[in-house]
This record gives sequence, C-alpha cells and structure tokens, in this order.
Amino acid sequence: MRTLKSFPDIKADHVIDRMKAALEIDTDADLAMFLKSSKSTVSSWRKRNSIPYAECVQISASLPISVDWLLTGEAPRTAEADSFDDVVLEIVVTALEQYLYERNLIMPPERKGKAIVALYKLVMRDESDYQALLNEAAIDAFLKSAISR
Repeated sequence: MRTLKSFPDIKADHVIDRMKAALEIDTDADLAMFLKSSKSTVSSWRKRNSIPYAECVQISASLPISVDWLLTGEAPRTAEADSFDDVVLEIVVTALEQYLYERNLIMPPERKGKAIVALYKLVMRDESDYQALLNEAAIDAFLKSAISR
C-alpha cells in the first residue's frame, strides 16, 4: 500500500479539483459554500499550495470517497466502508492542526501529510484511548522524534 510518503509532490490545485469532482461541482465558490467557507479561503489554498486536509476528511466522511484519492488521485476513488476510521482520522487531523495553530507553526504540506499518516497509524495501532495519545505532550514528543529522523 502506498502512503503519502510516496507522493511528495501533492499539489493543492489538484486536491481542490478532485474535491470539486467528488462533489460534482464546477466552481471554487461552490466548493467554499459546501465547506461553509469563503471563496477567498479556497483561493488562498491554491496560492499558498496549502493542502486542505481537514476538508478532505470532511468530504470523505460525507461521501463514499477515499481520502487517499482526494489527496493523491492514485488510490481507488471510492472508499471502502472499513478502510479507515473517519472519526479517528478527523480527530488526528484536528489535533495536529490545533497543535500547529496554537504554536503559530507552519508545516510544509508533504510533512504534514506524513505526520497525519504516522499519527493515524500510531493511534490505530494502540487499542487504548486515542484521545490520550493526542494530547499536547504526546504530539510534541511525536513531532520532535519525527523531526530528528
């Protein structure tokens, strides 16, 4: 199975275009409306090449669309019902985004993708309470060890 590590050149434009294709809409304005966001937010993602991870999870949770396909375009488009735990994935993405936001940190899209995949795998591997694994100290330790590799 390929992971985001195999796709270092993910482009926001392509992800956004796949999001629109999945929703069967044509414009960035319609995408913004679906996401309860503004057109300028979508434009900002494009200009900054910022991958909207949380929004990909949101679309995948509302449609039978694979997050992998939204991000890479190379995985099967349709998500299998048991291929991932969308609640845990959303919590992982939210925890990482909040961690970065609160510290005013910016992580390049490819590193953020790798961190999301690795955190998700860590949480899914451990049968204990995933909320406990996603506290500030745990994310901090995880990111420090990932950065030092």
